[in-house]
Amino acid sequence: MLKKVFPVIAVCVFAAQTGIAIISPLLSVYAHDIGDSALWVGLIFGGYSVSRAFVMPLIGRLSDRRGRRVFVAGGMALSAAVSLLYIFADNLTLLFAVRILHGAISGAIVPPARAWIAELSPPGQEARWQGYFNTAFFTGAGAGPLLGGLLHDTFAAFPPLFGHFDPGMAAAFGTMGALNLVGFLLVSLVLRETSERKSRDRPPVSFRNIGRSRLFQGLFVQRFSKEFSVACFIAFMPLYVSTKLDISLTLIGALLAGNLFFSSWLQILTGRLADRFDRRRMVIAGSLVSYAVMATIPFAANLRQLVVLFFIRALGTAISMPGSAGLYVGIGRKQGMGSTIALMGMATSLGLALGPILSGLVAEFTEIRSVFFFAAGMGFIGLVLFAVLSAREPREPTPEQIIREEETK
Repeated sequence: MLKKVFPVIAVCVFAAQTGIAIISPLLSVYAHDIGDSALWVGLIFGGYSVSRAFVMPLIGRLSDRRGRRVFVAGGMALSAAVSLLYIFADNLTLLFAVRILHGAISGAIVPPARAWIAELSPPGQEARWQGYFNTAFFTGAGAGPLLGGLLHDTFAAFPPLFGHFDPGMAAAFGTMGALNLVGFLLVSLVLRETSERKSRDRPPVSFRNIGRSRLFQGLFVQRFSKEFSVACFIAFMPLYVSTKLDISLTLIGALLAGNLFFSSWLQILTGRLADRFDRRRMVIAGSLVSYAVMATIPFAANLRQLVVLFFIRALGTAISMPGSAGLYVGIGRKQGMGSTIALMGMATSLGLALGPILSGLVAEFTEIRSVFFFAAGMGFIGLVLFAVLSAREPREPTPEQIIREEETK
């Protein structure tokens, strides 16, 4: 069943994530151009994740009882529709409102899709299949910025639409909507809910029980701090690089794409490794590499140095992510897969929400390069808390022990 479902889910997630990520190299520049405020840039990036954070736990809990397909398909359809609203958001207030709406809608897409794959993964192979899922997810996330930069620079020379709409931005936003529509059609026409997920008689999942786990607490903090760091990076890296190193948006998109492609495809290998070795140690080692590189970025003097740093950072991410996924999928098997993954998604959204806002304040009162030091420091603090909390958790059987137990049964 998994091998039949996964290719369709992978294509849908790729299409949806490409559509969402297509504006990542453009949004900070777009918001800065229409309002010229670093704080508003942070609010616009963060608003998306704030609304997403509040929606995800509800969707995760409902998907454990009602199934995954309806939420994935519905989220993609609504995301395609809201994409067109970006074209008409010609001031900071409207742009902020659209981001809030889009964030709430996006909370219904990835968590149920990820839970679908996690639920079907054989015991002991959780990290492997989450690594495959991440490959599709981050390949789309990498293709989005590259495509967004190319679309903007290609259509920027065209005359403004209706007298004032930026044609480069409109092309990117329109393509975002089209890709989400493709994902909706694939889910609706190809996938069917599997019978084991249709049960409406399951007892309600207790978020309190999930939260009692020291391991989950550590994973939640680690995920929050990681995404906080990533959000600071995504929000201000395009603006910093374009102004300080005079690099075009197309090249910035290519940098983001290359970073994500390398990280995502490497997880095919690191996901398998996380099913054989200590997942906790992989999370710690990979995260340390990522945060060390984050703090080094302001010292890059040219494009070549920036490329090297980006790829080292991608290596750290590829090492840490499958280990983390394998750990929380193990918790989800006991407590409710959709709910556990949704809570981890909530940690992601809170980090993505607060990161741009607080880093916007840092940039407003100091300088943009300080954002990278701030992001690395916050990530390191979260990693230390993860190491302490997860060390207190009783050791779970290793993936190889789980496989042997299943074979014995």
